[in-house]
Amino acid sequence: MRIIRNKRIGRVLYLVEGDVDEVVLLEHIFNSLLGYHTVAYDKRNKKVTCLEADNDQYSKVFIVPMEYSAVSKISTSTEYIEYIYKTLKQYGLEKDECAKYLIFDRDRESNAVKKYRELMEIFKNSLDNDLEINGLLLVSYPCMQAILCECFDDEIKISSSDQMKNYSKIYKISDIDEEKLLLATKHLITTVNNIMLTIQFDINNLDNMEHVNKEILLFEEDYFLKNHSYLTLSTILFSLIDLGIIEL
Repeated sequence: MRIIRNKRIGRVLYLVEGDVDEVVLLEHIFNSLLGYHTVAYDKRNKKVTCLEADNDQYSKVFIVPMEYSAVSKISTSTEYIEYIYKTLKQYGLEKDECAKYLIFDRDRESNAVKKYRELMEIFKNSLDNDLEINGLLLVSYPCMQAILCECFDDEIKISSSDQMKNYSKIYKISDIDEEKLLLATKHLITTVNNIMLTIQFDINNLDNMEHVNKEILLFEEDYFLKNHSYLTLSTILFSLIDLGIIEL
């Protein structure tokens, strides 16, 4: 497993649940660590922040908080997404020419398993699902806090997001380097392969992640019932594999 430096990725759009944490994480990974241009949109004040880099001008990562933090609102956010494409077009975002990822945490309190399963049947690859809102849905346990623990080789089992947020404060996003990013990715692949019942994960799964996403979801729900906690897992790392930045 290795990181491919200067990999051309074209335009990439991350639609994230949170307003701050996921934005800071992705800016660090893509700009500070990997050297890509990033463009972040702040929906609270409609401000656009551009971080330049020395990588090729055709590779650029756009980071946009979703209009609503609830995963159930994805399919009703068409008007907001159209506004984002229009607003960020001047920065190089092209609706039909970018890989797209929808990054959400599993929220046991607000959404049923059935809703996640329905969305996983729709948002199953990063390029096209024949709807106005396209992209690959990646559900984590939870995204930002889990990747911090995975990067620092810390397998923690905590039952609530608030507990996880408080615990993960012992780590800093700015301390994530290439070695730690690869360590987290190895943890992800090992964990997912232990979860999968019928197949082992490989790069071809990213063309249709419905099966992988559902098996992770069902495993985590069963794990929670038995242990009163989720297994730490940050599926956002699948996007780096999908983009070819991390080679398995």
